[in-house]
Amino acid sequence: MMVTWPAKLLLFGEYTVLLKGEALAIPLTQRSGYWSVTDQVDPSLLEWARWLNGQEATGHLPWPIDTTAFLRFVKDGGSFESNIPSGCGMGSSGALVAALAEQYSTHIPGDLNAQIQGLAFLEKYFHGNSSGMDPLVSLTRKAIHQDPDQGIHLAVLPVIPPELFLVDTGLARQTAPLVHVFRLLLEQEADRTLLLMELLPQVHRAIHAVLHQEQIPFNEAFSAISRLQARLFRPMIPDDLYPHWDGPQHQLKLCGAGGGGYFLGRIKGDQWPDLPYPVIPLSAVL
Repeated sequence: MMVTWPAKLLLFGEYTVLLKGEALAIPLTQRSGYWSVTDQVDPSLLEWARWLNGQEATGHLPWPIDTTAFLRFVKDGGSFESNIPSGCGMGSSGALVAALAEQYSTHIPGDLNAQIQGLAFLEKYFHGNSSGMDPLVSLTRKAIHQDPDQGIHLAVLPVIPPELFLVDTGLARQTAPLVHVFRLLLEQEADRTLLLMELLPQVHRAIHAVLHQEQIPFNEAFSAISRLQARLFRPMIPDDLYPHWDGPQHQLKLCGAGGGGYFLGRIKGDQWPDLPYPVIPLSAVL
């Protein structure tokens, strides 16, 4: 059986995780990547392999990785085939990092906190900065709950709410400028108060409702998050999606940095909404 590494979806915690809030991310097994061999050398993969080789030579790798074998594999036409869209916040580089770690590490620490720190180091090549969450979800193939009080741990999700769906805008986005917008929000006392006193508690409420299968608290928290994000994160919402943010039969929220990529929605009844972009039931990509 071919080994694959899944994409990740941040259910809750976008931006508030930067305020040391909780976050919940899940793997999407229908979007994944795997190692293969082609008749051409992938120049971007080769550049990363050489970077890793240099990190090993200077003793900077987080744990032992056979970068020489990986470099040889890439030079021989090795590639990472993936149906995870890039630039959409679904962890395309995270899956690649997880694949490297699992395939070429001679020892990975058992502690999740050590794993996420090491994976963040390996992924920083692509983003300059990484939380390590994306590759950890892909490596463990499990939901990850980040709790500032209890740390990182694997989460058991009995059921993902069936009323959730994804909106695929097909728009690539750059995370760094959006994070800058968020930082500017924190400089405004009224916005900072909304973030800390209203949005953050609702995010925590939504996460715990999912973990404990509490439908009414989940519905209420999702509704509050949608309303607050529409007010606070308007620059992160595409113009043609904003008028459809809260409809009679659905509500939307960010799914990662926003600006493009995917958004998360919840139907209030049994009808999938008619939106400017494709609607994908979340169950179809789990």
